[in-house]
Amino acid sequence: VGLKNKKPRRIGFELKKILEVEKPWLAAKVMADWKILPYISEDLNNIVTLKQSGDDNKYHVWPQVLAMLRKAKSQDLVVNAAILFSQIGKYDGEKIANLEDWEERSSELARKNLENLGFSKKIINRIALMIYNLKILSIDSPSPDDYRKVSLSAREDLDKFYRVAEAYIASTRKDI
Repeated sequence: VGLKNKKPRRIGFELKKILEVEKPWLAAKVMADWKILPYISEDLNNIVTLKQSGDDNKYHVWPQVLAMLRKAKSQDLVVNAAILFSQIGKYDGEKIANLEDWEERSSELARKNLENLGFSKKIINRIALMIYNLKILSIDSPSPDDYRKVSLSAREDLDKFYRVAEAYIASTRKDI
């Protein structure tokens, strides 16, 4: 692949276009199949073969990301980037996903990866916050205050957060 010598910002420029296509899940699948992900993000590449166990999971990690992208039916950069990077915090060097506090790790790693790819700080903050807010879905009995915090932090992106959250829920066996 001729991507080895390309600058991360150039790759990020192309990734933005890819995330705004009609079927981004198909583009993500092709990027994994053609071994393009390591040039975009080693963290993304790490989740391609990552297994996850537990009663709540329908899929392993990468198929879950693809299912989320497919379910979201979005051509929005923020929604699709949040979904694409939402699960990278589950990788901790092992072959089985670490499901403890993965949302916070995913948010931090997404921020680092997106900065490297040349995304604007405003877009990065929106994406990272959306990923972090997925944490509410892991709380057994969220209080009204928990929901209020998410809605206040998401503000103009609340509808986009709901789209990401709905796609995540649909890709699991969680009864929320």
